[in-house]
Amino acid sequence: MMPQKYREKGFTIMELMIAVAIAGVLVSLAMPTFRDSIKRNRVAMAQDELFSALIFARSEAVNRSLPVSLCVSANQTSCSGGAGVVDWSSGWIVFEDANANGTLDAGEQALRVRSALTGATLSWSSGGSLVYNNQGFTSVTGTFTLCDDDASLVYAKSVTVTNTGRVRRSEKTVNGGALAC
Repeated sequence: MMPQKYREKGFTIMELMIAVAIAGVLVSLAMPTFRDSIKRNRVAMAQDELFSALIFARSEAVNRSLPVSLCVSANQTSCSGGAGVVDWSSGWIVFEDANANGTLDAGEQALRVRSALTGATLSWSSGGSLVYNNQGFTSVTGTFTLCDDDASLVYAKSVTVTNTGRVRRSEKTVNGGALAC
């Protein structure tokens, strides 16, 4: 009987180096697209969360026959708003607002709380709070503008609110103008 010849199996160092180089090129080509996708998804997710909170607040105002408000909150226990364009990136509170003043007072129940956004910024063109009356209407019209952390208009989205309480996702302001980050 003759001895069998065994052939060595495996890769040469040169083949391995070429495979690693090709993988590196492919990864470097995919990274910018992956980063763009992450930024776009963060802004879209924040838009969806805000949209949901606004729909919830309006629905609760009608169902409870009481005013329900949203306010910006830095600590998720009290409102920290102001007038004009206000940064809402620190989070918000949806609450029963018996006196419709847009501030979470003693005895008023918080219905939903959102902590600070990550990877996105959020501003509201009409102050630090939004009040829905018991019929689901608001006293203000405005635009919530969402941008990525780099303030790039490429990823900018908005949620517009009309005084009838209607909420709409968009990439423009409530008046149809361009967004500004």
